[in-house]
Amino acid sequence: MQKLLFKKMNKRNQLQKIYRKKLEKSFGGFCWLCLETGKIQFHHLRETKLTGNGRGRKERYYDILNNPECYFPICKECHDFIHHSGIDLLKIFTFL
Repeated sequence: MQKLLFKKMNKRNQLQKIYRKKLEKSFGGFCWLCLETGKIQFHHLRETKLTGNGRGRKERYYDILNNPECYFPICKECHDFIHHSGIDLLKIFTFL
């Protein structure tokens, strides 16, 4: 039973890595603020029907792929800065 559960979890992790790589590649593979090329996170610019806590990664990845205009690829440091500073990226990019 434990081996079967481990196999399912391992396969799920592999699929999530594939989804993440596709997402990173589709957005250029770098932070759009500082150009860092490490692990990219996705900041919400606009709400989608999948906003909020408790959603699975797979659903989140599909949401980003289906609504790329609602997300902004950034590194962890820039993401933390945006959340702690209260900067609204949508207002900035709408202004430009």
